[in-house]
Amino acid sequence: MPAHEELLLDLIRDAFGDVALGDGISLHEARAIDNYCTLEKRREARAKDTEESWQQIPDAVIEEHYDIFPFLDAKGFRYLLPAYMCWTVRYLKKSQSCTSEFIVYALMPRCWLAEEGEKNVLFEQLTDKQRRAVAQFLIWKEKEDGPLNAEDAREALDEYWDQYST
Repeated sequence: MPAHEELLLDLIRDAFGDVALGDGISLHEARAIDNYCTLEKRREARAKDTEESWQQIPDAVIEEHYDIFPFLDAKGFRYLLPAYMCWTVRYLKKSQSCTSEFIVYALMPRCWLAEEGEKNVLFEQLTDKQRRAVAQFLIWKEKEDGPLNAEDAREALDEYWDQYST
């Protein structure tokens, strides 16, 4: 892995290192919500998420659950975001999964706001250090990805994240 990618991974790990899920919506629970499962089935799905930290989530699970971000609450978003960014840095050119595209969509403010000018609770809960890590991730993604996906990363930067890129 190139040195600049290792540095980006270190930046993400440092910014999000101690983030815990707590009572937030977990990865498998988000899939259960997407599937309109009962509360009992949601609990069963959540029980599959046995990792003690986001760093322990298996890459295969992230790759398979690429589309869960719309079903997360703020705590789940903050917890899973670094795992998905790190996965993307490691597998952008190696995987056919849509994971790397969906994480960029999850970072576009327009995907979350019901009305113009509304605050984005998902992004507002992040620390400035975490926002800077996200901005650096999007800058990297814009440079490393194909033209269409690079446009999406640039759009996310223009809409919100560029203010944290310095």
